[in-house]
Amino acid sequence: MADPETASIKTSLEGPPRQVHLPDWTIDPANAKNWSTPKKLYNTAVPSLLCFLMSVRPVSDDYR
Repeated sequence: MADPETASIKTSLEGPPRQVHLPDWTIDPANAKNWSTPKKLYNTAVPSLLCFLMSVRPVSDDYR
C-alpha cells in the first residue's frame, strides 16, 4: 500500500507545468511605492487626522 502523503505529492507533480504570473512591481499602480508624493501624503494624512480627531473628543470632555 502506498503512503498517502507520497501519493498526493506524485499526483500534484503530474501533468503540464502551471504558468506562474509574477507581477512587475516597478510599474504596478496599486503598489504604494509607485504612488506620486501628493497621493502618498493624502493617504497618510487622512487616516492620521481621523485617528487624531476621534481621540480629541474624549479628552476634551474631561476638561469641561
